[in-house]
Amino acid sequence: MTTTLNQQAAPKKRTFKDLPGFDISANDMLRIIDAPCMIIKRGNVQFKVLEMLTLTLVGDNLSALGVDYNTGQVISRGVVHKANGDMVASVPATHISTLFRNMKGEETVNVRCDQDRNRLIIRTGKNAYNIPLCMDTIPVVDESDLTAKYSITFPANMLHRTLQRVMHSAGKNDVRHYMNGVFLSLDKNTFNAVATDGHRMSVMTQDVLFTNEPQEEIVTPVAPASLSGTSSGVILPIEVCPILMKLLGANQGNFRIDYSESYLTFNLGDVTLVSNLINGSYPDWHRVAGVVKHNTEKFSINALVLRDALSRALPLINAGAVSKNANSTGVFVFKSNALMIKSPNQNLIECKEVLDIEKVAGEQEDKIEIGINCEYLLRALNSLISHSDEETEITVALKDTVTGLEIGFGDDCCDIIMPVRF
Repeated sequence: MTTTLNQQAAPKKRTFKDLPGFDISANDMLRIIDAPCMIIKRGNVQFKVLEMLTLTLVGDNLSALGVDYNTGQVISRGVVHKANGDMVASVPATHISTLFRNMKGEETVNVRCDQDRNRLIIRTGKNAYNIPLCMDTIPVVDESDLTAKYSITFPANMLHRTLQRVMHSAGKNDVRHYMNGVFLSLDKNTFNAVATDGHRMSVMTQDVLFTNEPQEEIVTPVAPASLSGTSSGVILPIEVCPILMKLLGANQGNFRIDYSESYLTFNLGDVTLVSNLINGSYPDWHRVAGVVKHNTEKFSINALVLRDALSRALPLINAGAVSKNANSTGVFVFKSNALMIKSPNQNLIECKEVLDIEKVAGEQEDKIEIGINCEYLLRALNSLISHSDEETEITVALKDTVTGLEIGFGDDCCDIIMPVRF
């Protein structure tokens, strides 16, 4: 028997146990992949690569990455039960998240990456699943672009409540792209969150503690002392706000925001969210807020009672509207001790709600009749009520039929709604 000198032995076929990967429980896997899956958009036919979730294993540390061009990226981290060699695999987010949700409760799931056959193999017991790998490059934000110019520390519950208060007023698909976001700013010694679509505006303000000393438990934003007295702001895309809300709602304690040239990086324990920023100059919200501060007619109203009245009236107002432009428009008649909400005269369905109110400023004999978008007011009330702990009294300040209506709760937050014709 003879052999050729350059003849080489056939490579040994790798078995499942030889492949790089890890073992993990289904619940632990879901905890790692849930956050990045939030940012991934489904059905992106033009850019299929943006439907991918990237899993990276180094040692026993597993990270999951989700990317969206318009929003940013989310990275979540965790530790696996057993590692079997480093790996990187990009797979359709829908496939892997659905599979693991249906495996909930499984204590041991074997995950292996077979690069030679371009597939991620997932086994549990006698069951096996092969998911095709994506071989295209995932567009990850370059680390050098995330160099922080400065950082601010926040209580997680504070920013959660702030976004909850203002995001309903942000524009959606507005041609004025700078309206499609929430404006976050440092203005001398306050932190401001503002959202507007040109017809309504929500504002939330918070005092800032400027110090270079480390703070353990904080109840207000903490910024470096060098930023005291300065003013700067960025526009956060509205698409990132619901994702950020979910992440903040699941976190307790403090977290850090790093401000770089084109991104905001939210450091939330095992999850890092990198948000794009919207280019453009935000409207001068100070000017609008300053105008309504001169409203002379002020009323105190129970927010819960007003919300219930609007919830009853709005469906009928919309059902009886004679045109699309008349949708949600209600007629509000303010008197010294009563508020009447009714449908416009041309509406096909007549409805009327009468509420007890108290006039706290202005001429007692004056009556003001004004058109208001009921849906805008209802959303403002819902956000104000969710923001409050116990108190439900709000202040409504108005001047005439053209100046914005101010709905306030305390000194730190308000909504402004522009009147409509009826």
